Amino acid sequence: MEKNSKMVIHQNNLASGRFEDFELRELKLFLTLISNLGKSENSYIADSKFIKDFIGMESQSYNKFEAVIKKLQKRTIEIKENENRYKSYSIFSVLEFDKKEKIVEVEYNPKFLPFIRDLNQGNFCKYYLENIKHLSSRYSILFYMRLQSEAFKKIISISIDEMKLLYGKNYTQNNIEKKILKPALEEINSYTDLDIRLEKKYTGKKITAYNFSISKKEAIISDQLKEAIEKAKKNIYISKSKTLSNECIAILMNEFTEEELVYGLKEAYKIINKDFNRLTYLSKIIKTIISKDDKDIIIESNNIIDNIEFKEEVKEENIKKSSIDIDEIRLKYIKKLKPLVPIRKWNLFNSIISTLTTEEEIKEQYEKLIKE
Repeated sequence: MEKNSKMVIHQNNLASGRFEDFELRELKLFLTLISNLGKSENSYIADSKFIKDFIGMESQSYNKFEAVIKKLQKRTIEIKENENRYKSYSIFSVLEFDKKEKIVEVEYNPKFLPFIRDLNQGNFCKYYLENIKHLSSRYSILFYMRLQSEAFKKIISISIDEMKLLYGKNYTQNNIEKKILKPALEEINSYTDLDIRLEKKYTGKKITAYNFSISKKEAIISDQLKEAIEKAKKNIYISKSKTLSNECIAILMNEFTEEELVYGLKEAYKIINKDFNRLTYLSKIIKTIISKDDKDIIIESNNIIDNIEFKEEVKEENIKKSSIDIDEIRLKYIKKLKPLVPIRKWNLFNSIISTLTTEEEIKEQYEKLIKE
C-alpha cells in the first residue's frame, strides 16, 4: 500500500480520550498500527521498515525502535464513559518486535478493539495517516485527532478545565496557550487537511474556554486518481451515469482510500456493462472489487454485476416503500448548495454531511450555511 493511502479509522470518543504520558513517537506508532488493521482481523504481522521510517526513526537503531514498541505495549488509554467517569483500556494483547525477521507482531485487546473496528457501534472519523507525518509534538497529534473527530460540528468549545485534564495538567493557562495551543494549531494548519481558527471564550474578564472553528481544506486529487477517473469515464455506462462528477468524486474520496478508489475505478471500467444511474451502485461495485483478488475479478466479473443488479432491483422496491437513499440525498443538497456559497463553504458542507445519516440532519446543515 502506498504511504499516502493508509487510512486511520476510529470511533470519535477515542479522540477525546486521555493519552497520559504518551510520547510523540508512541502516538505516531499507535496510529500507524491502526492504519494497518484489516476490516475483519484483530491481529496481524507488519513489516517494520515503513513503520520505523514513518515515526521518524529511519536513522536510529532497531534497538531504539524496539524500546518504543515496548513502551507503547504498556500504555493504557482512558476513554470517557460519561460526564464523571473515564475507563482505562489496555490497547494490545500482544505487541512485539522480532529483531531477526524485522517484523512487528500486533494483537489488539478484545475490549479495546471495538474503538478501532466495530464502527457501527458509534460515530467515527477517518483520515489519511500522512496528515500526522510532519507533526512534531504530541499535542499537535492529540488536537488533530480531536478536531478531526468533531469536524462535522464546524465549531467546538473546550473548557480550560478539560484542556488541563486532557492535554496540559502541568501547565498554567498562559502556558497552555503558548506551549500547547499556538504551536499545535500552526502545525495542523500547515501540514494537515484541516484549517483551524481559535477564539477565546470569556466569562467576565476570565478566559474559561477556547472555541475552535474547523474546516477541511479542498481535497487534492493526485495524478493517479485523475488518470483512473478519466479511464473509467471511457466506459459508456459509467459516463452516461454521471457518477464521476466533482461532487460524486468528493463523496467517494470520503468512502475509500485513494489506492482503493484508483484500483476500483480501473476495474469498474472493465466490468460494468449495464446502464445505472446511482452513485451507490458504483460504490458497491468498487467495494466488491477491492474485496476480491485479481483472479476473482477476472472469473467473476459477470457475477459481480449480476449479484449487485439483483440487490439493486430488490432495493429499488424497498426504496419505493421507504426513503430515498442517503447518498442520493447528500448529492442533491451538494448540487443545490454549490452555486450559492464560496468553494470553501461548499467543501466544508460536503465534509460535514459525509457522516450524517438522515435528510433532516443534512437539511439542517444546508440551511445553516445558507443563513451564514
